[in-house]
Amino acid sequence: MWSLGSGTCALYTEDPEAAKAARQAKLRPMAAYYRLKGKGAFAWQFAGPEEKVKEVLRKAKKQVKSEQRECAGCGEFFAPRSKRQKFCSKCRQEVKREATRKRVARWRRERGVDQIGPIAQF
Repeated sequence: MWSLGSGTCALYTEDPEAAKAARQAKLRPMAAYYRLKGKGAFAWQFAGPEEKVKEVLRKAKKQVKSEQRECAGCGEFFAPRSKRQKFCSKCRQEVKREATRKRVARWRRERGVDQIGPIAQF
């Protein structure tokens, strides 16, 4: 945290929880920092009134949890259950449904099965 003058401060953080708290506190985003070969931001910079910035820092320190990740679908932060988890519980259902649709469509294409089913001969 550093002063920008006239009661305004800037906040630089690499903590996703602090970034989320800053967005919720309506601090003005100034920058997001990305790696060349990576997905998602690894650091954020915000600006706002000094009191709000200090409050965000206090809340972020209290809410430090185990490793948090950003969902690849919606961008919300969540606590992963495994090291391979990429999506939050809400997006996981949608991604799983879409993968099933693609897999079934490929299966039907390969076997020449219509979605309606075979035509009955009377």
